[in-house]
Amino acid sequence: MKIQIAHPRRRSLIGLTPLIDVVFILLFFFMLASSLDNWQGMDFHLGGTTATLPPAQDTLQFVVHPGGAVERKDQRFGLSAFIAYVESQPPDTTIVLVPAADTPLQDLIGVVDAARLAGLQRVVFGLRE
Repeated sequence: MKIQIAHPRRRSLIGLTPLIDVVFILLFFFMLASSLDNWQGMDFHLGGTTATLPPAQDTLQFVVHPGGAVERKDQRFGLSAFIAYVESQPPDTTIVLVPAADTPLQDLIGVVDAARLAGLQRVVFGLRE
């Protein structure tokens, strides 16, 4: 008579390598598929004719130079001085920004952001005469 001893059945181990591969593929996919930029829209009002511009007493015209320097009547401002100057104006004041030659669009947008930060909502672009 043979006695058979029952060996406990061994469980097969689940490999973690395929699971880690799948997780990295999903991570890679979602990193490529998602957008990390915070896109915000901006309303731009382009001048047009002089009839559409507000009255002259409520309008301040600035020339934007490369690097974000702003000029008004031979007085130059940095962005912080520009914000302080614009904050002292009434909130219904219209700012007309005229880009100087070779001014990058990003510098112009930086000045628009500074004007909005100062509390002004009416910012338009003008053309050099």
